[in-house]
Amino acid sequence: MLALFPIGSDIFIVGENRSGVRRAENKLWEMLELSKIDSARRCSLYYGRLDKKIKHDNAIWWGHYHVDTRIIKTLPGVFSRDGLDPGSQLLLSSFTEQVKGKVLDIACGTGVLACVLAHHSPQIKLTLSDVSAAALEASRATLAINNIDAEVIASNLYSDIKGRFDLIMANPPFHDGLAISLHIAERLICGAYDHLRIGGKLRIVANAFLPYPALLDAVFGSHQVLAQNSRFKVYQAELSHQCDLSSHRV
Repeated sequence: MLALFPIGSDIFIVGENRSGVRRAENKLWEMLELSKIDSARRCSLYYGRLDKKIKHDNAIWWGHYHVDTRIIKTLPGVFSRDGLDPGSQLLLSSFTEQVKGKVLDIACGTGVLACVLAHHSPQIKLTLSDVSAAALEASRATLAINNIDAEVIASNLYSDIKGRFDLIMANPPFHDGLAISLHIAERLICGAYDHLRIGGKLRIVANAFLPYPALLDAVFGSHQVLAQNSRFKVYQAELSHQCDLSSHRV
Protein backbone atom coordinates (compact mmCIF):
# COMPACT_ATOMS: atom_id res chain seq x y z
CA MET A 1 0.00 0.00 0.00
CA LEU A 2 2.86 2.40 0.76
CA ALA A 3 3.86 2.24 -2.91
CA LEU A 4 0.46 3.73 -3.83
CA PHE A 5 0.77 6.80 -1.59
CA PRO A 6 2.41 10.09 -2.66
CA ILE A 7 5.35 11.57 -0.78
CA GLY A 8 4.14 13.54 2.25
CA SER A 9 1.31 11.17 3.13
CA ASP A 10 0.48 10.68 6.80
CA ILE A 11 0.53 6.98 7.73
CA PHE A 12 -1.25 5.56 10.77
CA ILE A 13 -0.97 1.90 11.77
CA VAL A 14 -3.05 0.44 14.60
CA GLY A 15 -3.48 -3.09 15.90
CA GLU A 16 -3.50 -5.46 18.84
CA ASN A 17 -0.13 -5.92 20.51
CA ARG A 18 -0.44 -9.71 20.58
CA SER A 19 -1.26 -9.78 16.86
CA GLY A 20 2.07 -8.31 15.79
CA VAL A 21 1.60 -4.56 15.46
CA ARG A 22 4.61 -3.94 17.70
CA ARG A 23 6.80 -5.34 14.91
CA ALA A 24 5.75 -2.54 12.56
CA GLU A 25 8.66 -0.26 13.46
CA ASN A 26 11.28 -2.92 12.71
CA LYS A 27 9.48 -4.25 9.62
CA LEU A 28 9.10 -0.87 7.94
CA TRP A 29 12.21 1.01 9.08
CA GLU A 30 13.75 1.05 5.58
CA MET A 31 10.61 2.64 4.10
CA LEU A 32 9.04 4.64 6.89
CA GLU A 33 10.08 5.99 10.30
CA LEU A 34 7.28 5.12 12.74
CA SER A 35 6.76 6.17 16.33
CA LYS A 36 4.15 5.04 18.83
CA ILE A 37 1.75 7.89 19.60
CA ASP A 38 -0.88 6.12 21.71
CA SER A 39 -1.80 2.82 23.36
CA ALA A 40 -4.90 1.49 25.09
CA ARG A 41 -6.77 -1.80 25.61
CA ARG A 42 -3.71 -3.84 24.63
CA CYS A 43 -3.50 -2.00 21.27
CA SER A 44 -0.91 0.42 19.89
CA LEU A 45 -1.17 3.29 17.40
CA TYR A 46 1.85 4.28 15.29
CA TYR A 47 2.39 7.33 13.09
CA GLY A 48 4.85 8.14 10.34
CA ARG A 49 5.21 10.54 7.39
CA LEU A 50 6.16 9.14 4.02
CA ASP A 51 9.24 11.10 2.87
CA LYS A 52 10.27 9.04 -0.17
CA LYS A 53 8.62 7.17 -3.00
CA ILE A 54 8.29 3.46 -2.29
CA LYS A 55 8.86 0.95 -5.08
CA HIS A 56 7.04 -2.37 -5.00
CA ASP A 57 7.57 -5.47 -7.12
CA ASN A 58 4.86 -8.13 -6.79
CA ALA A 59 7.21 -10.79 -8.15
CA ILE A 60 9.41 -10.83 -5.03
CA TRP A 61 6.53 -12.07 -2.88
CA TRP A 62 5.80 -15.21 -4.91
CA GLY A 63 7.07 -18.54 -3.64
CA HIS A 64 6.47 -22.15 -4.57
CA TYR A 65 6.91 -25.72 -3.44
CA HIS A 66 6.42 -29.14 -5.01
CA VAL A 67 3.94 -31.90 -4.27
CA ASP A 68 5.32 -34.82 -6.28
CA THR A 69 5.56 -33.37 -9.81
CA ARG A 70 3.08 -30.52 -9.21
CA ILE A 71 4.21 -26.95 -8.56
CA ILE A 72 2.21 -25.08 -5.91
CA LYS A 73 2.42 -21.27 -6.12
CA THR A 74 2.17 -19.31 -2.88
CA LEU A 75 1.84 -15.76 -1.53
CA PRO A 76 2.25 -14.27 1.97
CA GLY A 77 -0.80 -14.73 4.16
CA VAL A 78 -2.08 -17.79 2.31
CA PHE A 79 -2.50 -21.01 4.29
CA SER A 80 0.18 -23.64 3.58
CA ARG A 81 2.47 -21.00 2.13
CA ASP A 82 5.72 -22.83 2.95
CA GLY A 83 4.70 -26.39 2.13
CA LEU A 84 1.91 -28.93 2.22
CA ASP A 85 0.45 -28.94 5.72
CA PRO A 86 -0.08 -32.30 7.50
CA GLY A 87 -3.89 -31.99 7.50
CA SER A 88 -4.13 -31.45 3.76
CA GLN A 89 -1.63 -34.24 3.21
CA LEU A 90 -3.87 -36.64 5.14
CA LEU A 91 -6.94 -35.44 3.25
CA LEU A 92 -5.25 -36.05 -0.10
CA SER A 93 -4.14 -39.52 1.00
CA SER A 94 -7.80 -40.46 1.51
CA PHE A 95 -8.52 -40.20 -2.23
CA THR A 96 -7.72 -43.77 -3.18
CA GLU A 97 -10.60 -44.03 -5.68
CA GLN A 98 -11.27 -42.11 -8.87
CA VAL A 99 -13.42 -39.03 -8.29
CA LYS A 100 -16.08 -38.11 -10.85
CA GLY A 101 -18.34 -35.17 -11.58
CA LYS A 102 -18.30 -31.62 -10.20
CA VAL A 103 -15.95 -30.87 -7.32
CA LEU A 104 -15.88 -27.76 -5.11
CA ASP A 105 -12.64 -26.94 -3.29
CA ILE A 106 -13.90 -24.47 -0.71
CA ALA A 107 -11.42 -22.24 1.19
CA CYS A 108 -8.95 -23.34 -1.49
CA GLY A 109 -5.85 -21.47 -0.26
CA THR A 110 -2.97 -22.20 -2.63
CA GLY A 111 -5.14 -24.55 -4.72
CA VAL A 112 -3.05 -27.54 -3.68
CA LEU A 113 -6.03 -29.85 -3.01
CA ALA A 114 -7.59 -29.18 -6.41
CA CYS A 115 -4.25 -29.45 -8.18
CA VAL A 116 -3.38 -32.87 -6.76
CA LEU A 117 -6.92 -34.19 -7.15
CA ALA A 118 -7.04 -33.07 -10.80
CA HIS A 119 -3.89 -35.09 -11.45
CA HIS A 120 -5.44 -38.10 -9.72
CA SER A 121 -8.86 -37.74 -11.39
CA PRO A 122 -8.39 -35.68 -14.60
CA GLN A 123 -12.05 -35.95 -15.70
CA ILE A 124 -13.47 -33.92 -12.80
CA LYS A 125 -14.89 -30.42 -13.26
CA LEU A 126 -13.30 -28.19 -10.63
CA THR A 127 -14.49 -25.04 -8.89
CA LEU A 128 -12.20 -23.33 -6.36
CA SER A 129 -13.36 -20.63 -3.96
CA ASP A 130 -11.92 -18.51 -1.18
CA VAL A 131 -12.66 -15.22 0.57
CA SER A 132 -9.00 -14.14 0.37
CA ALA A 133 -7.76 -12.24 -2.69
CA ALA A 134 -4.22 -13.55 -2.14
CA ALA A 135 -5.50 -17.13 -2.00
CA LEU A 136 -7.42 -16.68 -5.24
CA GLU A 137 -4.32 -15.30 -6.99
CA ALA A 138 -2.20 -18.16 -5.65
CA SER A 139 -4.79 -20.72 -6.78
CA ARG A 140 -5.00 -19.22 -10.28
CA ALA A 141 -1.21 -19.32 -10.54
CA THR A 142 -1.09 -22.93 -9.30
CA LEU A 143 -3.71 -24.01 -11.82
CA ALA A 144 -2.00 -22.16 -14.66
CA ILE A 145 1.50 -23.54 -14.07
CA ASN A 146 0.09 -27.08 -13.89
CA ASN A 147 -2.14 -26.63 -16.99
CA ILE A 148 -5.35 -27.32 -15.07
CA ASP A 149 -8.64 -25.88 -16.28
CA ALA A 150 -10.90 -24.81 -13.39
CA GLU A 151 -13.23 -22.04 -12.28
CA VAL A 152 -11.96 -19.78 -9.48
CA ILE A 153 -14.57 -17.78 -7.57
CA ALA A 154 -14.36 -15.17 -4.83
CA SER A 155 -16.89 -16.32 -2.25
CA ASN A 156 -17.48 -16.12 1.50
CA LEU A 157 -18.11 -19.83 1.88
CA TYR A 158 -21.24 -20.37 -0.26
CA SER A 159 -22.21 -16.72 -0.79
CA ASP A 160 -21.37 -16.76 -4.51
CA ILE A 161 -21.48 -20.50 -5.22
CA LYS A 162 -24.17 -21.62 -7.65
CA GLY A 163 -25.40 -25.13 -8.41
CA ARG A 164 -24.74 -28.49 -6.79
CA PHE A 165 -21.67 -30.68 -6.64
CA ASP A 166 -20.75 -34.34 -6.43
CA LEU A 167 -17.98 -33.59 -3.93
CA ILE A 168 -17.18 -30.67 -1.63
CA MET A 169 -13.76 -30.85 -0.01
CA ALA A 170 -12.08 -28.55 2.48
CA ASN A 171 -9.48 -28.11 5.17
CA PRO A 172 -11.57 -25.55 7.08
CA PRO A 173 -9.91 -23.02 9.39
CA PHE A 174 -10.79 -23.20 13.07
CA HIS A 175 -9.09 -20.07 14.41
CA ASP A 176 -10.45 -16.55 14.69
CA GLY A 177 -7.25 -14.69 15.46
CA LEU A 178 -5.73 -16.71 18.30
CA ALA A 179 -9.02 -18.14 19.59
CA ILE A 180 -10.60 -21.42 18.47
CA SER A 181 -13.82 -20.84 16.54
CA LEU A 182 -16.03 -23.51 14.95
CA HIS A 183 -18.33 -21.02 13.23
CA ILE A 184 -16.78 -21.30 9.76
CA ALA A 185 -16.71 -25.10 9.81
CA GLU A 186 -20.30 -25.23 11.07
CA ARG A 187 -21.46 -22.97 8.22
CA LEU A 188 -19.46 -25.03 5.75
CA ILE A 189 -20.98 -28.33 6.93
CA CYS A 190 -24.56 -27.07 7.17
CA GLY A 191 -24.37 -25.14 3.92
CA ALA A 192 -23.27 -28.24 2.03
CA TYR A 193 -26.95 -29.30 2.05
CA ASP A 194 -27.82 -26.72 -0.56
CA HIS A 195 -24.78 -27.46 -2.73
CA LEU A 196 -24.56 -31.25 -2.88
CA ARG A 197 -26.44 -33.46 -5.28
CA ILE A 198 -28.24 -36.49 -3.88
CA GLY A 199 -25.44 -38.97 -3.32
CA GLY A 200 -22.92 -36.15 -3.18
CA LYS A 201 -20.25 -36.18 -0.49
CA LEU A 202 -18.65 -33.67 1.86
CA ARG A 203 -15.07 -34.57 2.75
CA ILE A 204 -13.12 -32.48 5.28
CA VAL A 205 -10.02 -32.81 7.42
CA ALA A 206 -9.89 -31.47 10.97
CA ASN A 207 -7.89 -31.68 14.16
CA ALA A 208 -9.02 -34.81 15.96
CA PHE A 209 -10.11 -32.93 19.09
CA LEU A 210 -12.67 -30.76 17.29
CA PRO A 211 -16.33 -31.83 17.80
CA TYR A 212 -17.26 -32.27 14.13
CA PRO A 213 -18.65 -35.83 14.31
CA ALA A 214 -21.73 -34.72 16.26
CA LEU A 215 -22.39 -31.88 13.82
CA LEU A 216 -21.97 -34.14 10.78
CA ASP A 217 -24.39 -36.66 12.27
CA ALA A 218 -26.91 -33.97 13.14
CA VAL A 219 -26.85 -32.59 9.60
CA PHE A 220 -26.30 -35.69 7.45
CA GLY A 221 -27.48 -38.50 9.73
CA SER A 222 -24.10 -40.26 9.77
CA HIS A 223 -20.45 -39.91 8.82
CA GLN A 224 -17.36 -41.97 8.09
CA VAL A 225 -13.76 -41.57 9.22
CA LEU A 226 -11.70 -42.24 6.08
CA ALA A 227 -8.24 -41.60 7.50
CA GLN A 228 -6.67 -40.54 10.77
CA ASN A 229 -3.42 -40.11 12.60
CA SER A 230 -2.43 -38.79 16.02
CA ARG A 231 -3.46 -35.22 15.10
CA PHE A 232 -6.06 -35.25 12.33
CA LYS A 233 -9.10 -37.08 11.04
CA VAL A 234 -10.66 -37.08 7.58
CA TYR A 235 -14.46 -37.13 7.74
CA GLN A 236 -16.92 -37.87 4.95
CA ALA A 237 -20.70 -37.47 4.96
CA GLU A 238 -23.12 -38.25 2.14
CA LEU A 239 -26.34 -36.50 1.20
CA SER A 240 -28.86 -39.33 0.94
CA HIS A 241 -32.47 -39.47 -0.21
CA GLN A 242 -33.52 -39.82 3.43
CA CYS A 243 -32.11 -36.45 4.47
CA ASP A 244 -34.56 -33.72 5.44
CA LEU A 245 -33.09 -30.76 3.60
CA SER A 246 -35.23 -28.19 5.43
CA SER A 247 -34.04 -29.03 8.93
CA HIS A 248 -30.56 -27.51 9.02
CA ARG A 249 -30.28 -23.98 7.72
CA VAL A 250 -27.53 -21.58 8.77
